[in-house]
Amino acid sequence: MTGSPSIEGFMVYLFGPDGNIVHSARLICADEERAKQRAQQLAETNRVELWQLTRKIASYRSRAN
Repeated sequence: MTGSPSIEGFMVYLFGPDGNIVHSARLICADEERAKQRAQQLAETNRVELWQLTRKIASYRSRAN
């Protein structure tokens, strides 16, 4: 389909102070840059990692520390 916007799926993982995953969620975004922006917003109180399949895209430190 020509002209259709592409939608990509990403996973975001939030880590607790002990380094264990405390939450995960799927992000559906138009592109990788938008997924990075959304993941970075989630780093308010937890370290966050953004993944697409087996590729780690980014890691954001908690802004609370």
